[in-house]
Amino acid sequence: MASIIARRLKDGSKSYRATITIKRKGIVVHAESLSFRALELAKSWARQREVELKDRGGVNNIATGKNDKTDIASLIDRYITEFKSIQKWGRTKESHLGLLRRLVGHWDAAGLTTEQVVEHVRHRRIAGTGPATVNNDLIWLRTVLKTARSAWGVLANVQAIDDASHASRHLKLTSKSHQRERRPSGEEIAKLESWFDRNDGRRQIPMHELIRFAIHSARREDEICRLRWNDIDRQSMTTLIRGMKDPTRKLGNDISVKLSMQGLEIIDRQPRSGDERIFPYDSKSVSSAFTRACKILNIKDLRFHDLRHEATCRLFELGYQIHEVAQFTGHRSWATLKRYTHLRAADVRLRN
Repeated sequence: MASIIARRLKDGSKSYRATITIKRKGIVVHAESLSFRALELAKSWARQREVELKDRGGVNNIATGKNDKTDIASLIDRYITEFKSIQKWGRTKESHLGLLRRLVGHWDAAGLTTEQVVEHVRHRRIAGTGPATVNNDLIWLRTVLKTARSAWGVLANVQAIDDASHASRHLKLTSKSHQRERRPSGEEIAKLESWFDRNDGRRQIPMHELIRFAIHSARREDEICRLRWNDIDRQSMTTLIRGMKDPTRKLGNDISVKLSMQGLEIIDRQPRSGDERIFPYDSKSVSSAFTRACKILNIKDLRFHDLRHEATCRLFELGYQIHEVAQFTGHRSWATLKRYTHLRAADVRLRN
């Protein structure tokens, strides 16, 4: 009843499309399909969906047009419609809800079982998804189901999510996110700069300049790509960061930060193309180009965002105090700034 077809994407990776077809007397009465980036996820979805259609009366309901279930997909859609504009979500939450809609949207909210949820968690981990990301699956599912039960009076088995969360933690399938301590070595930075110096002539994005600017400014890639010429104040050596990411505030986060001399020199080297932005590029393309280069150069587990970690650590190593570093990075509290402060023991200078 299920088939899986692999196809090659433009970036060289593979996508797997799982299709389930139901026939009655030689006539197709139902067909559904979903695409996944991992083969194990496609197989898991197909197996779960086949069990539901076969063992829970799903085939007969589809064939006769009878179906009184409330599926997870419809609840996610309603949750997004009613609360997104009020809560002003970030892109991460919306993206994760969209993923859950594709993966488990066919589940019956009232008939949800602990076994069903744990099996989802297990297959996500087998497919290579990290424990913290899978834990977020359960967090957002619980949020949607609790909202449906309390705000809309929908029968939703929230207890199944709670029990599955406990079991998953006990089985070490999920965990809270760990603070990254990855910093690029001097050799890795040199390899990346050399690679992009040789290859940027054939590219529209000057990655060698963006890497250097990130290290000398402590800016995220999307912040770099939003910087405007008229945001630079040369007299005070500051720039305005529009819509800076803040876990406690989603809107109104424009903040002025300090520029280093090296950062300003890089800005001055950029050509004025008529665009109001200094680096008029797509931040996703910047991130993708960085990831591809790391793969080619065999640099393991390094992300563009880790350059912000590197920049912050360098500021501390130069002798700046916490409150001074915050003026460069834009952090509002030491608790948040601490996540990016990965000083190496060898770099700490002894005092008399």
